[in-house]
Amino acid sequence: MKKFFIHTLLPPAPAVTNATRTLTITERYWGCCSKPPVAWTHPSPPMKTCISFRPVLRRASSTSAGPAAWNPALSLLDLRAPSAAFERGLRNSMARFNGFILIGILFCGLAITSRAAVLQVSDGASQDSFGTFGSLSGTVGLIGAIGDDDDRGSAYVFRALDTATGTITQSAKLTASDGAADDAFGFVSADGSMGLVGARSKSSFRGGAYLFRSLDTATGSVTENARLSASDGASGDYFGSRVRISGNSGLVSAFGDDSNTGSVYLFRNLDTITGSVTQSAKLTASDRAPSDIFFAASLAGNTALVGAWGNSGRRGAAYLFRNLDTASGTITEIAKLTASDGQGGDEFGTEVSLSANNALVAAVGDDEFSGSTYLFRNLDTATGSVTESVKLISSDRAPNTDFASSVSLSGNAALVGAIHNSDSLGAVYLYTDLDAATGTITENVRLTPTIGGTVRNLFGSSVSLDGDGFLIGAGEGNGAAQLSGTAYSGSVSSLTKLDVGNASRSISGISFSSRDNWIIGDTTDANQVTLGILDTAKVVLAGKAVFIGRNAGSDRNSLRIDGTLNTTVVSIGAVAGNTGNVLQLEDTATFAASAFRLAPDNLLKIEGNFTAINTLLTYLGSTSLQVWDGGVWRSVDNSNHANLIVSSFNAGYTEIASVLRSQPGPLPTLTIIPAAVGTATLAWLPASPGFVLQENSTLDAATWQNSASGAQNPVTGPAGPGNRFFRLRRP
Repeated sequence: MKKFFIHTLLPPAPAVTNATRTLTITERYWGCCSKPPVAWTHPSPPMKTCISFRPVLRRASSTSAGPAAWNPALSLLDLRAPSAAFERGLRNSMARFNGFILIGILFCGLAITSRAAVLQVSDGASQDSFGTFGSLSGTVGLIGAIGDDDDRGSAYVFRALDTATGTITQSAKLTASDGAADDAFGFVSADGSMGLVGARSKSSFRGGAYLFRSLDTATGSVTENARLSASDGASGDYFGSRVRISGNSGLVSAFGDDSNTGSVYLFRNLDTITGSVTQSAKLTASDRAPSDIFFAASLAGNTALVGAWGNSGRRGAAYLFRNLDTASGTITEIAKLTASDGQGGDEFGTEVSLSANNALVAAVGDDEFSGSTYLFRNLDTATGSVTESVKLISSDRAPNTDFASSVSLSGNAALVGAIHNSDSLGAVYLYTDLDAATGTITENVRLTPTIGGTVRNLFGSSVSLDGDGFLIGAGEGNGAAQLSGTAYSGSVSSLTKLDVGNASRSISGISFSSRDNWIIGDTTDANQVTLGILDTAKVVLAGKAVFIGRNAGSDRNSLRIDGTLNTTVVSIGAVAGNTGNVLQLEDTATFAASAFRLAPDNLLKIEGNFTAINTLLTYLGSTSLQVWDGGVWRSVDNSNHANLIVSSFNAGYTEIASVLRSQPGPLPTLTIIPAAVGTATLAWLPASPGFVLQENSTLDAATWQNSASGAQNPVTGPAGPGNRFFRLRRP
């Protein structure tokens, strides 16, 4: 990438005419992206095409009314309100510069946005149990409220969760056309534009299940497209106590079937069925017995997994079924899954989750209801008796916290809920990189609710993970009403590592504690994370830190703090060489950190005026601001600040940059000095070798030409009519 130093002479020198003139010099600038954006605006709303250029030293224009008054004191151009011509010129001659006098902070083309939101319902009431069951499919969430309307129950559709932020309400409400009080309609599952909802208590606990299509367009209040039932159903079966949908197939559980032995029913062709429909096949365990409670089900394509937590004296088991696309009649498992350390009372199989050929099985009763979760791999070939590949526990496990009360697996990541953690406030645990996990592992990130966090919130009542997105329910959270229930959407990458490039994520209503590094931009550019107001992020383990632009070439990444940050070190940029990475602290932000480490060509941005060094140091408190001096990190103080940092106050923010530049060698400053009448002298100091003077008659042109003087320094030339633009270029 070429390095450019651009200076403008606008308009021609005042010797030409006595009209009022403004002479403006831009001394150094960055470009935005390799492909110029369509438009430049300032200030821009977050995540639009570009945000701004902001000078950090000084910005001014010298104005005169004639040749005698022409003031040659040149300074930086204020680009907060650039002219259209200058904007076009910057687009046409865009380049990247690793300088320190003019700092450009740009987030270009942030098209990949993923927000976080708190989900509530417009008609919520206390004890609705909204969030006790929830399912996420892409950008659509389906959440049950089994207590709604005298336990008749409802389910709510939320769409566009990838862009939702703040507190949102439903897009549609799902109900049963034959619904009645005490049906407990609200056991949910969604896939694509279809959803299944179970009503386990309907018709004297015989139960029922309801199919809904077109969730992507549903509005208002919607009733089912088809009703599902068991051909051998009876009172007390609790058909609909769990439902799962995958593609055009679905599972409906009936844990009470045959004296609580339990059964699961398979339904196919859900994309076309209407009216009342019975099962295509019935799934049972080969060693079934009363009180097994065979019902916790998961479906992925043509494979199903069903847990039976009451099996073998509540030791529990899970059963694997394949080839469901051709199954008929009553079928039994291909493999039986158990825990290698299982004991009576573990209740292995209370919840299960399939993803491709891997699965999670919960054992909520393990170790006096401290709870555990077991990961199984290679289920596409498993047969016979199988034990786990990995055991998942929480770092703060304790009796009666009900870890594993909910589980969800997607790819190599998992979420596990513990509804009675912290006196039933609840917590959710995130595990990543499960493809490489072995033995017994603890979580990467622990999540708790920020909003509605009363005692007995039951955060983690439901968890659903789909790719980078997640949905977490809190069945007794304070939502539309006290204890009505609430839910939270968010993204895994916002809490761990966001490195997809040109991406924006936010955290809202959730606080977290990470046992790993928190990385915004590892090798890619323009990743941005915002931590919401009141939310707290903790990265406090020894050897772990927050990185914004972690490696060389990872540019223009940003972490904005509206809430509370508690960490060891925040590294802003990398000494190996990158640009435009920002830690932005809003006026609502609080923090506790040992150090903010500011690499060359990157920025610490603080809302408010902290340009005075004493004010800045007071604001930072015990947090040391450290700047790389080319060999070691040096802490900024009253005696050395002028040699380490430069700062300015722009648009309500203090912007602090390192004096050190990553560009090797001295960086010249181009000056234009009036000489004889009608002439001006151009010079640059220090007289660094390798720079060539270029000029152009307009900034709109896509190319520049070397001046006839080439590398000559200084050079004097006529200041004739018309615009003339100059810059230095190091080939």
